[in-house]
Amino acid sequence: MARRLGWDDVRVFLAVATHGSLPRAAEAMGVSDATVSRRLGALEANVGGRLFDRSSTGHALTALGERVLPMAENMAREMDAFAMATQGADGRLEGPIVVTCPPTLMHTLVFPIVAEFSLAYPNVQLELREPAAVERLDRRVADVAFRVTNHPAAGLVGRRLVRLAYATYRRPEAPDAWVGWTERRGEAAWRAGPHAHWPVTHRSSSSWGVFLAARAGLGAARIECYLGDEAPELERIDGAFFERQVWLLHHAGLRGTARVRAFVELAAKRVVAQRPRIEADATAFRREP
Repeated sequence: MARRLGWDDVRVFLAVATHGSLPRAAEAMGVSDATVSRRLGALEANVGGRLFDRSSTGHALTALGERVLPMAENMAREMDAFAMATQGADGRLEGPIVVTCPPTLMHTLVFPIVAEFSLAYPNVQLELREPAAVERLDRRVADVAFRVTNHPAAGLVGRRLVRLAYATYRRPEAPDAWVGWTERRGEAAWRAGPHAHWPVTHRSSSSWGVFLAARAGLGAARIECYLGDEAPELERIDGAFFERQVWLLHHAGLRGTARVRAFVELAAKRVVAQRPRIEADATAFRREP
């Protein structure tokens, strides 16, 4: 007789369906590949059919998997709603908070805020993660998110803290070349101007990596002004423009959670206080050429 399915079974199924492979599902769940494989095998044995077709490139849903996926997603939404209802009214200044933040903001702006918050509220366990590892506030994988974007996701609440000013910086001895991002959207905008003909010889997946590459002398780069202006080895070679905005976001269901509210209020206050430094001398947003 098949055992009754539980939420843990559904979580494994959803993780593999979402990420398309056992290793990525295991990383998202914080368990080993073997654990996911064992749980998935037990689930398929219990339902009496394969939920995924395996191949060298990953796991693809079978017809049975496609049929039950909407039901599993509905269960996830119900579990999220239950978590929001039970945790949203938590008035204690203790317990965990997971904050996701891009590396550049984490290393320069957010760590001092975390240190101050932890001194004030020692019973709150604050975990920082990068967005590559955590992307879904609506699934409660994170409680609070710093986002560098001009279009924050719908369904979240929060505030715009500051506009990010960017300019082009390089070491004086650097070659006539660019350091760019692995993600190439918007490349025409940051390469526009008198140096547009320079080749892109190095790339990084993060703004923090681009900044470090420019400091190492690999080429010119579009860098946040509060970083570039304060790096003594770099010189600015063009004017400053606003390009992105920093938002502090959380799920509406966490408005009543005291520890989240306390962190959001402190973080917003500390970042906004640095607006002159972050917005520099920029006066307008750069437009796509």
